[in-house]
Amino acid sequence: MRKNLFSLAVLCGVAVIVGQSGPTQASSADLKLAPHRAFYTLELDEAEERSGIQGVSGRMVIEITGSSCDGWVVNVRFANAFTVQKGQSRVLDNADSYFESGDGKLLRFTSRQYVNGNLDKKIEGTARLDLDDGVSKGGSVKLKLPKVGSFELPKNTVFPLAHTTRLLKLAKQGEQFDQVKIYDGDADKTVYFASSVIGKRKDAPKDASGAHKPLAKVPYWPVNVSYYDSKTEAYAGGEQVPSHQVGFTLFANGVSGDLTIDYGDFSLKGSLAKLEMLEASACD
Repeated sequence: MRKNLFSLAVLCGVAVIVGQSGPTQASSADLKLAPHRAFYTLELDEAEERSGIQGVSGRMVIEITGSSCDGWVVNVRFANAFTVQKGQSRVLDNADSYFESGDGKLLRFTSRQYVNGNLDKKIEGTARLDLDDGVSKGGSVKLKLPKVGSFELPKNTVFPLAHTTRLLKLAKQGEQFDQVKIYDGDADKTVYFASSVIGKRKDAPKDASGAHKPLAKVPYWPVNVSYYDSKTEAYAGGEQVPSHQVGFTLFANGVSGDLTIDYGDFSLKGSLAKLEMLEASACD
């Protein structure tokens, strides 16, 4: 269950905004993200009987370092223990690492997926986008693992961190809707169509404590992103059910607070357990 983990991690580009004539892209240089390391505890929120899932416990760690001039490095660890019928358990553990250039043109990615401690899948490759005056004309992917290969990316595709900066820019402008295609290093040629709803700006409590203490006085927006598998065009007419949905609080410095991840027949709840703000590059 990889399920677009990098996009989940940076939480979520080329975005088609309701009422706007065409797609535009905001690079990481347009906004100052705060390098940080965030720890989340994960637990089962809801599960339908057909899912066969009785319990979930796990964690997610997201580390973002770098700058808009040097590029961003994102390291993600996403591990969950699933309790299924008859009390059996299954542990899924993903270790992912990404580099995304500040101009949004380059994404280098590596991913390791383990099932019950055994290596199940390796992914490694490089993706590039052709940007013309800030608009994505598409791009290409070259894979090294799980096997050597290449494929094209469609127009209006962006990488995940560019999507995050775009959401921040829209939120600060008071926009409420965003639509974008996202590629995040999937080996199966999956490009997700992401439809986002941005809520009204809220002020963080000045007396924030615990993991949220570094976010005291930092405003945030509630955001919900629905991801559709864009291998089919059904999503354009609203006919397709999302592959998964993510709801989270997006702070003005790019940090994500508590979150929910809904896979349809079950959902996970994530709580920000610890937050470490890291030193920013001098170029920022």
